[in-house]
Amino acid sequence: MNKILVVKLAAIGDVLRTTSILPGLKEKYSPVEIDWITVSTSRGVLLNNPYLHNLFNREQRKELGA
Repeated sequence: MNKILVVKLAAIGDVLRTTSILPGLKEKYSPVEIDWITVSTSRGVLLNNPYLHNLFNREQRKELGA
């Protein structure tokens, strides 16, 4: 199983635009789990995205994989 972590902390528009890479990543690296780290203000544009396995806020103090 491949694992990919996307870190995009910028403006909501930049986060939204970056989601366009997800289908290609899934196709090229399948089987894959794609996780994403962003700031809480951008979280809304990523919720319920079928390509994401985990969604983390930068503000969370949770270790990845925990």
